[in-house]
Amino acid sequence: MALYEFQAPDGTMRTKWFPMAEAPKIGACVKVGGETCTRVVSLPHACVSPDLTFTSNSLPRNHPDAPRVNEKGQPMFTSNREVTEFCAKTQHTDPFGGYTHGEL
Repeated sequence: MALYEFQAPDGTMRTKWFPMAEAPKIGACVKVGGETCTRVVSLPHACVSPDLTFTSNSLPRNHPDAPRVNEKGQPMFTSNREVTEFCAKTQHTDPFGGYTHGEL
């Protein structure tokens, strides 16, 4: 069984369980909690930890443009965008080399 999303007439979202083989088509109307709701595309809701960081073993240490550093002075990043921006500022040419998962 999977959880599917439906939009109520007032615009709020509702969810309902269906076996995958019996799931209504997108745009179909179904009763959910006593209201007739329309099935909408369900987007994945990934759980992302805000504390996940990537620590560089090869980028310059204790650099003033690093968004954050660990106790060794290695720059730590939370997204690829931060890595790309930092590499552009420091003229580093290998933005994805030497990265390991940091502390959670």
